[in-house]
Amino acid sequence: MKQITILLMTFLLTGVIEAQNYKNVKNMLAINQFGKAKEEYDKASTNEKFFSKPEGYIAKASIFAGLSMAEENKGKPEGDQLAKEGDQAFQKYKEMDASMELLSDQVYGNAPINLYSNFYTSGYYDYTSKKWEAGFNKLKKAVEYSDLLIGR
Repeated sequence: MKQITILLMTFLLTGVIEAQNYKNVKNMLAINQFGKAKEEYDKASTNEKFFSKPEGYIAKASIFAGLSMAEENKGKPEGDQLAKEGDQAFQKYKEMDASMELLSDQVYGNAPINLYSNFYTSGYYDYTSKKWEAGFNKLKKAVEYSDLLIGR
């Protein structure tokens, strides 16, 4: 009987710790502290269960999209790399949750908006700098996010 109780307590504690990981990241995202959210994400993502649910990927997409639009990264190669990683996380989120239910949450709903803004702005700068192929690919991504946002 003691073994069953201990086993149940272990499962309960694991569930609470996992939920806490999302909660800490989400709290930082809610107040637009993307740097601190990334720190919480880095701690939480070491647990492989973090990515067992779609929320892990939408949290990553939200963090990286927000960081890509931060003034210190915007319009720079670092911002483009952050947007690329955010886009990959968002695509994985869409695979895991086709209904994209978590986008109705205001905290996570900004991920596609920030990704759209980054791809559009960066694509426009590439286009005006006559970097045609890079600009085209980014603007194409911006159109995909625009269609998603219009559909929602």
